Amino acid sequence: MAVPAPNEPDDFANFWQQRYQQCLTYTPDFTLTACGRYAGFLVYDLSYRADAEVIINGWLLVPENQTIKQGIVVGHGYGGRDQPDYHLRIPETAFLFPCFRGLGRSRQDFVSDNPSLHVLNGIDDPWHYILGGCVEDLWQGVSVLLQLYPHLSGHIGYMGISFGGGIGALALPWDERIQRAHFNVPTFGNQALRMKLPTIGSAAAVQKVRHQQELSVPRDVRGHGFALNRDAAL
Repeated sequence: MAVPAPNEPDDFANFWQQRYQQCLTYTPDFTLTACGRYAGFLVYDLSYRADAEVIINGWLLVPENQTIKQGIVVGHGYGGRDQPDYHLRIPETAFLFPCFRGLGRSRQDFVSDNPSLHVLNGIDDPWHYILGGCVEDLWQGVSVLLQLYPHLSGHIGYMGISFGGGIGALALPWDERIQRAHFNVPTFGNQALRMKLPTIGSAAAVQKVRHQQELSVPRDVRGHGFALNRDAAL
């Protein structure tokens, strides 16, 4: 808690506010397919459109024989997600479990699901960096919950661990529809400090790119499973 915040990037708030408003212009066009009952929930396969190019897949859990009084979007770590968290026991709550773009059920042929490569996709372009796209996936998940249950307005929450916690921290300041959140060891915090600390995994991959940029070494990334051009970042 004693670590201060880094300096705010130029046009930071305006960038995110524009991105949020742009995201809301897309209709999620969701589909639900009932796939049975498990652990006290009605389980549905879920698909929805995050933007003009990307379909997000996941699950919706609805508690049996209960009135739905709140909804929670649940993010996942960089290991992806292969099933809902059935152990969550919050009464009268519908849970939406999206797989963020490029990961889990939302894998894409042109985006690696290896965290060290996924985190670099589009990193040279703020508008097309894949992490910004994952933030949009969360925002559209909220839109889906509110279309399903309009009465939940003012009663939407978010839970995220690691990667999902970091995505939540990027998403929540701009989306007043989300009233409460819990971030468990979230990533993507004080990035300037994060680039200086010993680390492994996705953060180490970003450190390597940052070091190469500082040295002004030309990089050819096309043979490494990710791309930094606009089309591949979608």
